[in-house]
Amino acid sequence: MTEQSPQHRPNTPTRQKAYSVVRDKTGLGAWFRFQWRFIYIASCTFGPASRQGTLDPRKQLQKERAVKLLQGYRNTGQQPPAELLAFTGH
Repeated sequence: MTEQSPQHRPNTPTRQKAYSVVRDKTGLGAWFRFQWRFIYIASCTFGPASRQGTLDPRKQLQKERAVKLLQGYRNTGQQPPAELLAFTGH
């Protein structure tokens, strides 16, 4: 008997990926995404070590992106994910 891969097994629930502010691009322009990704990678590579949430530049960049994503969802008339609302504090 051959073993089937997980994606071909019937009656197996599929795992849903967790929401990520870094991967969502709803309402964001190409230039903003490129510029944000460049700054984020530069801060990971050349920036300070991990810090508290209010002092960590990567967390601040994620928070700014989350606010822009929230505006993008509202401009397109879509309901933002609950994780995004929780991340921004709305």
